[in-house]
Amino acid sequence: MQNPNVQRYAVLVCGTIVMLVLGLIYAWSIFVAPLEAEFGWTRSETATTFSISMVMWSCGMLSCGWLMNRFPPRSCFAMGIALIACGFILSSNVTELWQLYIFYGVFCGFGTGLCYNLWTSVVFAHFSDGTGFAGGVLLMGFGMGAMVLGSAVSLLIASPVGWRGAFAILAALAVTLAAVSMHFLRMPDQKAPAKPKANAVETGVTLTGGQMLRSPSFWTFALWRVLVMGGAAAVIAQTAPIMASIGADVAFCSAAVGALSIGNGCGRPIVGIAYDRIGRDRTLVALAVAGIAIGVALVAAYVVQSILLLAVALFFEGVLYGGYATVNTTFIKTTYGQAHVATNLGISSFSLMPFNAVFPVLMAIAFQLAGDYALALGALPVIAAISLVAAVMTSRLVSQLAVGYDAESGDKKRHRHSDKSERLRREQ
Repeated sequence: MQNPNVQRYAVLVCGTIVMLVLGLIYAWSIFVAPLEAEFGWTRSETATTFSISMVMWSCGMLSCGWLMNRFPPRSCFAMGIALIACGFILSSNVTELWQLYIFYGVFCGFGTGLCYNLWTSVVFAHFSDGTGFAGGVLLMGFGMGAMVLGSAVSLLIASPVGWRGAFAILAALAVTLAAVSMHFLRMPDQKAPAKPKANAVETGVTLTGGQMLRSPSFWTFALWRVLVMGGAAAVIAQTAPIMASIGADVAFCSAAVGALSIGNGCGRPIVGIAYDRIGRDRTLVALAVAGIAIGVALVAAYVVQSILLLAVALFFEGVLYGGYATVNTTFIKTTYGQAHVATNLGISSFSLMPFNAVFPVLMAIAFQLAGDYALALGALPVIAAISLVAAVMTSRLVSQLAVGYDAESGDKKRHRHSDKSERLRREQ
């Protein structure tokens, strides 16, 4: 019988490789120029493809819990990979814009969200301890997929293969990946590690999606997450223009974007390990405080027109964003339990979806109003300060979960005096 510890690390390594390929959905921009050149589509028309894929990614995340309650993980993975492979192969034959919206936007987006949530849930099931580390490593693969594999895709597009051939090769890669990784996709044995007890990381509580939505701690955490991730995402989306606005040349802008991507990838396991070591509450507070400090550094670098300082601050903003992404998933599992983690992750992702689009738009509006990025960057420390309040509130509310819910059943506890009052009321 295989050593359970070896088995779970094999699942983690395989899951990280799968996530690396799934992260290619963020490499959409590589296909934009050749598609616009061939069909004459506008930038707003091609950008809509990515927006659709992000919406469908959240829908795929949301559906994963429902599917996992009805089908084994391997069947769910096969469904997701089939959608991705069909999406890529059909995208290689598009002649109309609406076809691209359906094949890449709907098929690839939904399939990627389904597979992402599936592998996250399975890996978390193997790591009842070290959840932060496992989640960080797994999401590092997803975050760095576009950077690591995107260059290879760019070479394919520039070669005689072209963008159509690149889509077809990605479809073949998805099928091959499924065939190789299917063996490792399994839940731990029934005799695997016992349910974690309440501590600085785990609450020891198991909540359904409905119970999680009724918990105030979820909404204060959602506020924290929306603020920190939304603000950081807006900066990341404008990294090159921000650098260029203070005189950085194209090469330096590209280097800054690459460094930020590296920081984004490295920040995920680093913060995951910190989450396991110092606990949930301190991690939320520490990230909010770090957000304030880096926000101030970004403003200072921009005001004094220091290209190097701004690049360094943007790198650490990438590290922070990677950390936020890890906490975003790890918090849901460690706070509300493993039993319904796929459903809860889907709900959490879906609730964040509208704000992913709002913050970059707000930054663009601030730039148009002020004529530069000083106003937009100046809002970052304020946003981080509000997130600090949300972090403290979340910590207090989470501490009440074990008191308010039964750890085994997830049902609300009834106090003895409440039961006595109920009996007296009925007797009267």
